[in-house]
Amino acid sequence: MATASLISAVLFAVSYSGTKWTRSQLITGAATCGLFVVSVAMSRDFYSSLIVGSFLMGALLFGFCISKTTSSEAAFAAPISVITAVATYLAGTGIYEYIAEVMNHNPLWRVFGNFTNPDFFAGFLILSIPLALGGILSSRAVRSKASYSIALIVQTACLFLTGSRLGVAALVLSIITFAV
Repeated sequence: MATASLISAVLFAVSYSGTKWTRSQLITGAATCGLFVVSVAMSRDFYSSLIVGSFLMGALLFGFCISKTTSSEAAFAAPISVITAVATYLAGTGIYEYIAEVMNHNPLWRVFGNFTNPDFFAGFLILSIPLALGGILSSRAVRSKASYSIALIVQTACLFLTGSRLGVAALVLSIITFAV
């Protein structure tokens, strides 16, 4: 994992090319780094937190590299569409899971999908919901806007079905950060 983080950092440095950062990029980067440091410092299992944080930082750096190295809007939209589609599929299976449990007279069921914990699933959805929202705002075609809107509705509904209070709080925080 350290190798992947190192490769992402090198790609980040190569792709930066001296462009000026926007205020929202700086706020998001600072907030992410701050949450990473606090999470690792407060964790009972330092090593596991460091590994998960490395995954997060590697993914963020990889996304930043994609955004800086792609020259066309279509090349940038392709990975975003794939990630949104996969997240929507997982959210759909989560909603199906909840409906099956309600039919078995278990209305207090917390959806966890393919994850071992509902909070982990909520964390995954928190990372994908802003992508769907960005897809709605950036696409020009009505068909794309409609598909991203459906994805946003399904993912948000599934997030609430996980029952994760911090997931909902993170959704509100991400929307505020997205608006800045």
